[in-house]
Amino acid sequence: METGVDKDSMMRQAQQVWSMLDDMADNDPRAYRSFIDKQMAEKKEFMLPPEPHMCVQTKMLKPDAVPFFINFCTWKRIPPPANPEEPVKVSGSAISQIDDDRGKVAVTAVAFNEKILDEFGKNATNKSDQDTLVQIAMDFIESQHSYIKLNRKYKILERSHKGSVKLVQESLFHAFRAKDKEVDDNIADMIKGFAPLATENPESLLSQLNKENDSEVNHKQTNGTLNGQLSGITLDTKPAKKGLIEEVSSMTVSLPQPIYKLTTVKSSDTNVTKSLLLKIELPGVKSVSECELDISKDDISLFVEEKYELKLSLPSKIIHEEASAKFVKKSSTLTLIMPVES
Repeated sequence: METGVDKDSMMRQAQQVWSMLDDMADNDPRAYRSFIDKQMAEKKEFMLPPEPHMCVQTKMLKPDAVPFFINFCTWKRIPPPANPEEPVKVSGSAISQIDDDRGKVAVTAVAFNEKILDEFGKNATNKSDQDTLVQIAMDFIESQHSYIKLNRKYKILERSHKGSVKLVQESLFHAFRAKDKEVDDNIADMIKGFAPLATENPESLLSQLNKENDSEVNHKQTNGTLNGQLSGITLDTKPAKKGLIEEVSSMTVSLPQPIYKLTTVKSSDTNVTKSLLLKIELPGVKSVSECELDISKDDISLFVEEKYELKLSLPSKIIHEEASAKFVKKSSTLTLIMPVES
């Protein structure tokens, strides 16, 4: 599996693009401004977060028999197949554990290009193709998380996602963070050498190179092949001529979930819940600055790089603007007090 960025190729692209920009700025300023505006608009669209499309419920057979939810998302970062022969590209997130009214459930997310889900997703006219997409998504999840086994019987839910949209989006963004940093570092090095030649802010160049490089890296990051083919051909046991699915920089290692305790604080006279108290044990964490904490009205997300990750749906809606957090260094414990909406 090849994951490196070809710096020589990027340098050649940079020379060509900057030379083109210089010529255009001198000879046709109006076309130059139009080009800059178009590049910035495309970059803005490219950076949009993934959007939930449909949610599939099945069951994990091992290691634990718990309900398992797969959030299918559309994402402009995932390129569509250039032709019917090319593998379908997909990105996946870590597997998280959240609480619902039935107890503990497992949740993950997979992202496809919107054209794939428009044709084979929840509104697919051909249910056989829809089933193929769900099955190969399960194949992909099992290939990325070898310790689990999924029941292949499933149902597509009325809702578009399980858990909060924000947490679903964040789980997929984590998969791209390492690759994005590598690309940004290489582009920064390149700009140091070429910036004096630029006649304009290099944002347009960054947008173009980010997209071109993302496409190149995605094509190279093949992590094995899966059997079967869309467009009316169901899964079979014969090896496909080309892999049906190609991983797009997915995150394969799930961070451990810290031990936590969530309790309710009730009014002594009315017995009505006033607030939620959440205590999270974080052994090895020495400072609150190591924690990325996000609190919304119905869930919390905690991320400690290379150590812990917790996504938790709250049993009551809270006033998140009034929530407070305290970290005790001696016990490495983070305590959250979250007032409940009345």
